[in-house]
Amino acid sequence: MNAFKETAFEFGQVCEKLNSGESKMILIYFVYGLAFFVLGVAILIYPKKGSAFKLAKNLWLIGAFGIIHGINEWLEMFLLIPGFEDFLLLKIMGSFILPLSFTFLIQFGVKIIAESKKRFSWIKSLTVLLPLAWALIFGLSKEPLLYGNIWARYLLAFPGTILTAYALMLQLENFNDRPWLSSKRSLIFTVLSFTIYGVLSGLSTPKAGFFPASFLNYQVFLRLVGLPVQFFRSLCALTIAISLGHILAVFNFETAKLNKLAAILERKVEERTNELQHNYNLQTVMSSFLHLSLEDISFAEFLKKTLDLFLSIPWLALEKKGAIFLVEDEPGVLVLKAHYGLDETIQKACSRVFFGRCLCGRAALTKEVEFADSLDERHETSCAGIAPHGHYCTPILHAGKVLGVINIYLKQGQWRDKRKEGFLVTLAEALAGAIERKRAEQALQKYREELEEKVKERTEEFKLAKNKAEIASGAKSDFLANMSHELRTPLNSVIGFSEVLQDQLFGNLNEKQQEYIRNILSSSEHLLSLINDILDLSKVESGKMEFMATKLILRELLEGSINMLREKALKHNLNLALEIEQPVDSEIEVDERKLKQIMFNLLDNAIKFTSAGGSIWVRAKKPDTEHLEISVKDTGLGIKSEDRPKLFKEFIQVGSLLTKKHEGTGLGLALTKKLVEMHGGKIWAESEFGQGSKFSFTIPISQSIQKA
Repeated sequence: MNAFKETAFEFGQVCEKLNSGESKMILIYFVYGLAFFVLGVAILIYPKKGSAFKLAKNLWLIGAFGIIHGINEWLEMFLLIPGFEDFLLLKIMGSFILPLSFTFLIQFGVKIIAESKKRFSWIKSLTVLLPLAWALIFGLSKEPLLYGNIWARYLLAFPGTILTAYALMLQLENFNDRPWLSSKRSLIFTVLSFTIYGVLSGLSTPKAGFFPASFLNYQVFLRLVGLPVQFFRSLCALTIAISLGHILAVFNFETAKLNKLAAILERKVEERTNELQHNYNLQTVMSSFLHLSLEDISFAEFLKKTLDLFLSIPWLALEKKGAIFLVEDEPGVLVLKAHYGLDETIQKACSRVFFGRCLCGRAALTKEVEFADSLDERHETSCAGIAPHGHYCTPILHAGKVLGVINIYLKQGQWRDKRKEGFLVTLAEALAGAIERKRAEQALQKYREELEEKVKERTEEFKLAKNKAEIASGAKSDFLANMSHELRTPLNSVIGFSEVLQDQLFGNLNEKQQEYIRNILSSSEHLLSLINDILDLSKVESGKMEFMATKLILRELLEGSINMLREKALKHNLNLALEIEQPVDSEIEVDERKLKQIMFNLLDNAIKFTSAGGSIWVRAKKPDTEHLEISVKDTGLGIKSEDRPKLFKEFIQVGSLLTKKHEGTGLGLALTKKLVEMHGGKIWAESEFGQGSKFSFTIPISQSIQKA
């Protein structure tokens, strides 16, 4: 500012040598140019980076305009000084500098308006069209210096200042917040000043022989107003410079605020970086510890390696000394289980530490970290020649239970670090989980070894029992087969002679004798049926029953089975029916005799337990392409739910009332089940007590399927 005053004073002395009118115009041009030049320099050097205002990034265009236009006004000033008025080079320079300065204003206005008003995007073309139009007029006119000056004001100065004023007006809404209200007023003055300046600089031109330069020119303005138009332009320039200078303070305030925020952010970033580094160190150690805990090593080796890992963490600044104590069989006593860097005297003195004694015992008793920066009165266990040191004694806790203590040595004088302490607590928690898991693994291993030993013993017992059972089963089967053969021979004779006597071939029998003969014959036939079932069952169990697969027509086998028992059904007034689905009425491959025996047993049971007037159905179908399903359904009494699980048991008949009414061996269904299974099939029963029963079984259509 002092330099500005000194320059103005010196310039004033020069003007005193000139006549009054010339000196005033020179002074006006000087102030006029100085105002714009200082404004341009201030805008370009003022800090605007990081500003939240759109204005900031484009304001340099006004700065460029200010510097170039200020130089242009100084050139005009020099042309008024005697000796320079005919300096052609100055006039040529002015002819190009003037339009160039206003081109920057057009650029500024177009950019701000196009960004704020998308519908005015076409306005970008003005940055090319207006300078191009001026260049054409300048190049084609007979008086390029005069016409170039005039048309630079019409085509560039007036549009450029009006566009700039409108662009600045669009920024007013960004200054509504309380801190910017004074800057908003300055911006309003800037808008008004640019608008007035646009009219004065764009429409008032040197006099020429065409309209409107012949009507609106410097001479007419001077005659009407009494002062030269340059005087009012300089006032506008001063107003613009002062107003925009005040707006620049906004950017200074923003910069200070951003610097403050940057400092806060930098501090937070540093804190966060330290925190992340701490977490990374923690995760690294924990990862190494978890890998260590999964190694297949002994528990003692695991504790030793864990202590080595903890003591090797560099940023903890620990001494390379420490120990791990655990509570074992004796409650309230810590036992030294792992150590590093401790001499034999310390090892012996600290082999067993009671809860509450010394730092380790205190940590176990209080379940809190005990810290010491030196050898104080809490060091109850001490040895001669022990070096000064401190401690972190961290309890190892699991579900509130003390498992042990980690004792870490520190250099004397270290202050208590909550972060390091928290880190050690985390390590202790992880170690507690690993200790519990290792102990559980040891217990499990011991249990497995004991279990394996018991399994071996039981396996030997089972093998022995199995051998005995197989021997007994073989003996039973042999006995049954031999006894059945020995019993059937005389029994057949008894049945034969009983039938002869019943037919009275050797004379008449009285009624009592006939009753006895009927009882003898019935009992003999029942006994023979029982012997046959026992013999078949024993053959199946011993694997001596042969399976003879043959191909046959299913319908013929089922009809034959029904015909075999039809007379018995008629005696009981029962209806027998056969239903075969069409795809099943074809050839099958089965053991014919065994399938007939299956059908005989099921039909015989149905006849036996169905009351007179009832019905029995035999149905055959294919549940899939490879199997055959046959069912025997009756309208008999049915089976109670509690009796169903016993249906296929040997020597068991369900229902006490039915057993008394109907004789049976209790082997028919058991034998039927085994014969079905010999075919590779399965059998099941469906029944509701009082609603009848349905016995179904499935077998492969071809025995080649069963073998596959």
